Amino acid sequence: MVFDHIARMAYTARSHRARLEESGREVIALSHAQLAEFVGNSIELSGHSGRILALSQRGSHRLKPTQTACIERSVRLLSLVVPTMEKAGARCAA
Repeated sequence: MVFDHIARMAYTARSHRARLEESGREVIALSHAQLAEFVGNSIELSGHSGRILALSQRGSHRLKPTQTACIERSVRLLSLVVPTMEKAGARCAA
């Protein structure tokens, strides 16, 4: 049944969130509109100058100021221009 599947997904999501928060990580909720604008398409990189979170310029412009501030407490944001990937529909799973 579909409702059972949705309930299990919601339970699993709450469980993952709780484990992340218990480990000391901050969890940033993204809206469906933000996901549609590629905010979730990112990669964390490590370099000589520390950790970097690379995401598309389009996605980075859709972050709320509070979300940006939260992210920047632990990594440097790097905004990349990647229109070809966005045109191809490289969207994250929501």
